[in-house]
Amino acid sequence: MKTKIYLLAVAALVIVLIVNSIPQSAVSQFIICQGSNDPTFTFNVEGIEFSDWSTPIVTVDGIDYTIDSFPLSFNWENETVHSYVFYETVTTDQGKFNLSQVSGFSNESSLIFTMPSENCNITATYTQTHARITFNATGLGEDVPESTIVLTLEGVDYTLSQLPFSTYFELNRTITYVFSEIIQGYSYVYTTTHCEGLAENIGGGLTVAQSGSITAIYGTGTVSYTHLTLPT
Repeated sequence: MKTKIYLLAVAALVIVLIVNSIPQSAVSQFIICQGSNDPTFTFNVEGIEFSDWSTPIVTVDGIDYTIDSFPLSFNWENETVHSYVFYETVTTDQGKFNLSQVSGFSNESSLIFTMPSENCNITATYTQTHARITFNATGLGEDVPESTIVLTLEGVDYTLSQLPFSTYFELNRTITYVFSEIIQGYSYVYTTTHCEGLAENIGGGLTVAQSGSITAIYGTGTVSYTHLTLPT
């Protein structure tokens, strides 16, 4: 047993001496080259902003990847077979986007291919087609019934219980909306004269140019006369 331990110690000492005799530059080159024999395939996306939504952008070898995965790189062995499919339409909290161009390794939106021996890049470019707009109201008290109509959007009424309400509109389309100027609560009356966000007016037309919100700001409630007790 002592002989075995002695031989192991000698072997470890020899290894240390060999490593110490190697020039530092050679060691660095060895570290850099180690594991880098396989070429790299990188996927890029342009035209879509970062989103918290787990919306898939591309499927690679049967696995979906979301916007926060990019740039997405793989080290694949030469001559191995792989596949990708870019989504034609992507919906996020920023809007809706259509795939407009694929460039680089291929201009195909989906492909089964054999990995070449060199590094490759492919970029999918998306164009926004719809904006996401959220309508909301603040300043209303708890005495306002949930069934109270607060917003009329494109001729459709929305109650307090439905706010905030988000929907998608095609870019450059003109939409119409109006917030109720006076809201009757059980104890108070609330009024608004302006909005914040994409528009300042409480009603009118809006040409959709970007995603965002429109929020009606209601002032401090005044006493509702419908609930006053008249003296006898």
